[in-house]
Amino acid sequence: MLADLERIVVVNMYAPHDVNQQVSFFKELQEQPQEFSEDTIIIGGDFNCTLSEIDKREGNPNPRNQRVVEEINKVCNLYDLNDIWRFLNPSVEQFM
Repeated sequence: MLADLERIVVVNMYAPHDVNQQVSFFKELQEQPQEFSEDTIIIGGDFNCTLSEIDKREGNPNPRNQRVVEEINKVCNLYDLNDIWRFLNPSVEQFM
């Protein structure tokens, strides 16, 4: 007899650079995986946005990016997603 199998959904995405397009992109992403809400979801790729101050090298804060961060956080909260690098390395300043 086969044991219950767990489905794993892997998403590879590349977010746009433009802030307005990013906001729309992440709003749409909030609705896309709903059909997979019972599955394990792994999202990787390039969000084109830093989520915490420690991930920024240089530059001035951009208040427009806060809208993007808010939408990304909504996606993360909705699907219980975590930044695995930051989770495993909470204080490391390393950029890849």
